[in-house]
Amino acid sequence: MKNLNRYFLSLTKSILVFLAIMSAAPCFASPDGLVGWYHGSFGYESALEESRKNETPVILFFYIDSDEYCQKLGTDYFAAYDVYSYLEDIPKVDINLKGNEFEIEVAKKYNIGEGATLLLIFPFATTDPVQTSPFLDDRDMTPLEFAANLKNIFSLTYNKLGYSFFENHEYDKAVNYYELSIKYDPNRSYSYFALGSVFHAMAIQKKDMTFAEKAEESYKKAIKLDRECEECKKELEKLYENIKKLGG
Repeated sequence: MKNLNRYFLSLTKSILVFLAIMSAAPCFASPDGLVGWYHGSFGYESALEESRKNETPVILFFYIDSDEYCQKLGTDYFAAYDVYSYLEDIPKVDINLKGNEFEIEVAKKYNIGEGATLLLIFPFATTDPVQTSPFLDDRDMTPLEFAANLKNIFSLTYNKLGYSFFENHEYDKAVNYYELSIKYDPNRSYSYFALGSVFHAMAIQKKDMTFAEKAEESYKKAIKLDRECEECKKELEKLYENIKKLGG
């Protein structure tokens, strides 16, 4: 009997600890735990380290437990399959605006006021943070639309980075960022066209057919995604002319 009482006492304590943890969890913590989220200022530093190492975006969510926006983001968006699956490999951090002094310092760094805010940052590059939201003036996005919105922001940012390096003839870096753009949005025709342009330039500069073949492959993928891309078709024709000059 004593052992049974001891068991129930231990079980009761475990339940109380679990309830305490759940009550202290971020407002958008779903029943399945939103695996992969970092928390607070220490989590923020870990996310920055991961981002700089792998050149990934970071999602920062500055939250307030009582905020309706925060609650809805958790239940209707972050826990939704379309959003959750897309963000699975992207560092994500929740930061309590009513938390400790270190969390408040992080919020101040990004000029976050008292309202819950969602920011997309790119710590590995000198780009400005992008604030976004699934809540429009006239309606709310669906989870699928919100995932597409995030995809668009990520892809465009990497394309801009790629173009900046392409302009400076830093072709290897340009290739890297265009490939990352494709990783985050594999259906954007422009990314393949831009990547093809870099390989095209490398083929001419290095007189290397390997890059010409990669350029051809990229241009064809761009045209497949956008049959109306006349610029893609023109560049592909120019590539074929240059291949002849290269003796291919």
